[in-house]
Amino acid sequence: MNTSTFRLRPTLAAIALLAITCGAQAQTTIDQNKALAGSVTPGDSPGFPVTLSVPGAYKLTGNLVVPAGTGGIVIAARNVTLDLNGFSIVGPVVCTGAGKALTCAGVKQGGGIGFYTGMSGATIRNGTVRGFGFYGVAADQGATINNVTATSNGGYGIAVNGGSTVSNSMANDNGDVGFLLFSGGVITNSRAHNNKSYGIFVDDGESQGHAGMAGEVRDTYASRNGDAGFKAYGIYPVSWIGNTASTNGDCFSGGKLVRNNVCDGVAN
Repeated sequence: MNTSTFRLRPTLAAIALLAITCGAQAQTTIDQNKALAGSVTPGDSPGFPVTLSVPGAYKLTGNLVVPAGTGGIVIAARNVTLDLNGFSIVGPVVCTGAGKALTCAGVKQGGGIGFYTGMSGATIRNGTVRGFGFYGVAADQGATINNVTATSNGGYGIAVNGGSTVSNSMANDNGDVGFLLFSGGVITNSRAHNNKSYGIFVDDGESQGHAGMAGEVRDTYASRNGDAGFKAYGIYPVSWIGNTASTNGDCFSGGKLVRNNVCDGVAN
């Protein structure tokens, strides 16, 4: 028998065990105590923000309560999956009021979930980010945001760069734009409510020297935002498809491909 050949053929049981072991090692849990202790990943200092410097899967097992003037979690690697697991990342900022009159009390610094430039391919899902001075959630190119609520943040709610997808998410009561889609991507089945500025703002990126890309927003609801519910900026076409705007400063501003939308109860 050729033993060298035999050694290269693991059994099915061994393959299954290896898969289970690797899967378990790949998922890292995070709670308040671990955040305060540090070393969640290499280079992560005690306290906030928690730095995720290694690709892989991370899951909250409790709420994170973050002090004023700092961030909650920083994505510092490509292809990070962060499952909020139904929990919240909470800062101290509180926003009150309606539309243009909305105000946010607290330090205007820090973001709930942010990223280092170039850290593409993040997935963030299943939870809430609220009470941060600057923004709720920001992710780089190729991100996937699903079932995330960003509320009562001093700046924008959720912002993503080129080729990203936001779905089944909510941005409400934020001190700037609800959703910012920069340099292409898709927002679908989501809602922007009572943000101080635009509900959804799509920027093709051309004006800032980025490769201009079209964006698409579909089956999304914008209500009671201080400026337009849906705003497009740039020369590349933005598609508004099957959206509803109600009681905003304006309904649809900009955008070149528009169909099956409703503006204050009127089809357009």
